[in-house]
Amino acid sequence: MTNDGADLSQVLLERARRISWERWAALTGLLAVVGLVIATLVQGPIPAANAPAKQITDFFAQHHDRIMAAMYIRLYAGFAFIWFLATLWSALARAEGPVARVSMVAFGAGIVVLGSSGAATAVLAAGAFRASQGVDPALAAALVTAVHMFYAISGMGTAWMLIATWLINQRSGIFPPWVAWLGVVFALISLVLAPFAFGQPIVLYAALLTLIWMAIVSVLLFLRPAMTQKVAV
Repeated sequence: MTNDGADLSQVLLERARRISWERWAALTGLLAVVGLVIATLVQGPIPAANAPAKQITDFFAQHHDRIMAAMYIRLYAGFAFIWFLATLWSALARAEGPVARVSMVAFGAGIVVLGSSGAATAVLAAGAFRASQGVDPALAAALVTAVHMFYAISGMGTAWMLIATWLINQRSGIFPPWVAWLGVVFALISLVLAPFAFGQPIVLYAALLTLIWMAIVSVLLFLRPAMTQKVAV
């Protein structure tokens, strides 16, 4: 009887530790949001893809230190986003059930966001790193255009992550309805702006709307740790 009591206490302790860790891990989404906002403010606005060549070369030359600093901030924010993405997948998969197909769509779309955003950051940093030695105007323009392309891909990935979350929420009610619908609105904005406003700074700033959704979901997952408990796969 004594051993049974000790075993039960050990199980409860381990469960409490797991829930505590999973609860705090949910706040990595909020940490990623803070990091990305700071990086955006530090770096400053990116020229449009069709901006004059001199404006683009001046951007790299005059913002060298700020672009490099923003790159490192985004790297750390990216690792936080990975943790948040895993936490979100855990909650969605638990709500969806054994197959968890749509949950995997949300996770895969998040990986697309991470990869394309990371590529955009790397391209910007590459242009800034060599700016002191002079950057060919045509090359600088191509780099900025590539950045906008990567962010367009990121916007598409973001949209499908939000839509997949909405689909699961329609069946499970894991989040309040207004949170899921807010995600749909942001997804539609990304899907419309990506092809019709390509190369314009508004696309990049519209992507920041998703950070509002991320922060809300991160806090909700923190307040409801049971949603992210172990999932059978």
